[in-house]
Amino acid sequence: MEVAPVLIGAPVLIATCRRFPLTTLLYVLIALHALAEILGRAYTYARVPLGFWLEGLLALTRSPPS
Repeated sequence: MEVAPVLIGAPVLIATCRRFPLTTLLYVLIALHALAEILGRAYTYARVPLGFWLEGLLALTRSPPS
């Protein structure tokens, strides 16, 4: 249910791409936003795998000192 907007919006964009064409940049940005939505629904903010990778790469802690 949380990914329903993506599952509804993607077919609508595909069905209307000839009648209401958008720029390639806009289609790419919409796709990236949809992927971010799906990723956000699959993981909590504190457990995103990319965050763990960056934390190790940059030698960061959860709350770096100010």
